[in-house]
Amino acid sequence: MKNIVKKLAYLGVPALIVLMLLLYPHFKGLLTDVSAASEFVLDTQRVLVLDPGHGGEDGGAVSLSGVHESVINLEIARRIDAIMGLFGEEVVMTRDSEELEYPDNANTVRKRKVSDTKRRVELVNSIENAVLISIHQNIYPGKQPFGAQVFYSDKTPEAKDLAICTQDILKRTLNPKNKRTAVKVSKDIYLMNNVEGTAIMIECGFLSNPEEDALLQTDEYRLRVSWAVSSAYLSFYGGANEG
Repeated sequence: MKNIVKKLAYLGVPALIVLMLLLYPHFKGLLTDVSAASEFVLDTQRVLVLDPGHGGEDGGAVSLSGVHESVINLEIARRIDAIMGLFGEEVVMTRDSEELEYPDNANTVRKRKVSDTKRRVELVNSIENAVLISIHQNIYPGKQPFGAQVFYSDKTPEAKDLAICTQDILKRTLNPKNKRTAVKVSKDIYLMNNVEGTAIMIECGFLSNPEEDALLQTDEYRLRVSWAVSSAYLSFYGGANEG
C-alpha cells in the first residue's frame, strides 16, 4: 500500500486531478475506437516491464537544452508506472534511478554499457509473460524532424499490433500532424532483438527539435506522453475483446 501511495504521490496532486478528470471519457473512447485492439487480452498474468533507456554512465542523447535523454526517459517511465498502479497492473522497472551498479570486471564505459544491456535482457526474459516497453528519445542532426515513433520486435505476433495501437494513440494525444508509423526495429538494437516476449520501443520525441525539446522538459507534457502510452497498453490488453 505504501508503494502505491508513493507512486501516486510522484504524479503530483494537480497532475493526478487532471489525469482523473481526463481518465474516464478518453479511456472509454479509446477502448471502443482503437482499430488495432488486441486479440491477446485474456492472459491476466502478463507483466509490464518498463525500460527507461540508458542511465548510469550512459546518458543517451543530449537535448538542445542540455538535458540527458536518460533523465527524461526515467521521468516518463515513473509516471507510466504510477498510472498503471491505478489499474492494478503489475509493473517491473529495469531501473528506477540514474545511478546503476556495474560488475567489477566492467572497467570501461563500453563494458559497463554492454553489461547493463545484457542485465536488462536477462531481467525481461526471467519474467513469465513479460511485455516490454522501452522508453527513449530521438535525435537528428537537423532541427526539423519531430514526432513520436514506435518500433517493434518480431519475436511475437502481437508486438506489431501493440506498436500500431500505441503509435495511433500517441499521434492523437500528442500531435495529429505526426505522420510517422510503427516500424520493425533495426537489427542493431540489442535489447529489442534479444528479449523473448512482446517488445516495443518508443521514441517519444526529438530532442533536436526546439519545440519538441521544450515540451519534453515540462511535467505536463511528460504526463501526456505517459498517459498516451498507458492508454495504449490498457486499451490493447484490456479492451474491446474482453467480456
